[in-house]
Amino acid sequence: MKNANKKLRLIWKQIGDMDEAYYQSATMPEGVDLDLDIAYIDDNEPMHRLDIARPKGHVGILPVVIQIHGGAWVYGHKDSYYRYHGMECAKYGYAVLTVNYRLGFDHPYPAMLEDIFAVLHWLEANAEAQALDVNNVYILGDSAGAHLTALTALIHGSRELQTVYGVKATLLKIKAIGLSCGIYDFDRLLRDPYDIPMRRVLMETLFDRKEFEEHPLFPFSSVSKLLNDSLPPSYIVSSMADSAYPETKCLVEEMEVLGLTKKVRIFDENHALPHVFNLKSIYPESRIVLDEMFAFFDSFRT
Repeated sequence: MKNANKKLRLIWKQIGDMDEAYYQSATMPEGVDLDLDIAYIDDNEPMHRLDIARPKGHVGILPVVIQIHGGAWVYGHKDSYYRYHGMECAKYGYAVLTVNYRLGFDHPYPAMLEDIFAVLHWLEANAEAQALDVNNVYILGDSAGAHLTALTALIHGSRELQTVYGVKATLLKIKAIGLSCGIYDFDRLLRDPYDIPMRRVLMETLFDRKEFEEHPLFPFSSVSKLLNDSLPPSYIVSSMADSAYPETKCLVEEMEVLGLTKKVRIFDENHALPHVFNLKSIYPESRIVLDEMFAFFDSFRT
């Protein structure tokens, strides 16, 4: 497993290099103020940092978006094109918190969820000083970040799951969530032909054991198996050209059975849009997604 883990790290480093190349070639959005590298846990851990993007020159309280990056639970960082995406989101009149969290190569599951809950508690404690509206909070994520976004919302709404995960809820009002090209069920991830490298090794790495299905939290780690009416209204986006699209299709069908509130935007194969395309401004469809998602979020603001 050690050699397999090294190979998995190499694969994700190569993916990271491609992401970094895009970030370096992209144009930084204008009209936004940035506060960088704010510690949400005071422990000198660089993965316990967040950035805040706000509309330029804004004075006064703002509704909040928490952006949870993707990267197969083992890769990703706020200092990438996620920064630019957060800046684009801020233009819609929101304070956008783009966060780091500990990654699965060195910090097994559920470290990343513990960190996201630490962000929620930081927000609750610092809302007044940062002029952030605790009554209008939204979470969005892509790929693995979509999984973490939906799972965070479900745990936040369930005392039983809070006990299982050893976390505490906050008084924050999570009004809606945004889910892009997500993975929502680990059993499907392993069973179905998704274009995700070394999927079984990935799960072994994430849960830090060969027999990861025996991890006590594995039965509580798939969004699809936990769905209930505590899930906030959800804006869901994907592309049929994305090999992970069946995950979105399954989630939408499962939500329809339960009558959960959602708005869905699926681009067909003629658009030829890749995985998490909506994070990159080079695709015109990205603006369609942003306009729709924030209109959806705005409809739940109080």
